[in-house]
Amino acid sequence: MPHKRLFLLVEGDDDERFVERIAIPGLSSRYDCIEIWKYARQKNEKVDSFLRSVKAMGADYFLLADINSHPCPTKKKESLSQRFRGLDTHHVLVVVSEIESWYLAGLADNNPLGVSVPKDTSRVTKEGFQSTLPDNFDSRIDYMVEVLRHFDINTATRRNSSFEYFARRCGLRSP
Repeated sequence: MPHKRLFLLVEGDDDERFVERIAIPGLSSRYDCIEIWKYARQKNEKVDSFLRSVKAMGADYFLLADINSHPCPTKKKESLSQRFRGLDTHHVLVVVSEIESWYLAGLADNNPLGVSVPKDTSRVTKEGFQSTLPDNFDSRIDYMVEVLRHFDINTATRRNSSFEYFARRCGLRSP
């Protein structure tokens, strides 16, 4: 059986933390090797070179990107494909609105953190996420790690349509 590899291209540390805890466990049964690569601070030429290498080795990849100021995921994908010439938009997964919206999406209504979570987290920004941080947490990162400990994929798919698309594309299921 051939060695199957997957590369998950993420923007930054928060995205990396999320895919390590939520995506990789669900993908590990289909891939022999899964690697995370941060692209946001790389030069466009380096990202293009990396994408060519991934394709040359016959590996799979997904690129996660926040929607930012784009009006819809399609426009974000078009923008990224203009920036990175080697990018196939079929492999782009757009986070609406920011990765923090996915973190909150997976918390149950009666979560042990006592956080009130909106029914739809699609519009949650970094600032909105920060406003949910309970007083007993010293840092945003500690809070994110704790949120991921209580994350439920099924709850998240109901609360955030871009996460639902991500989960469907990646074949993620709750344990």
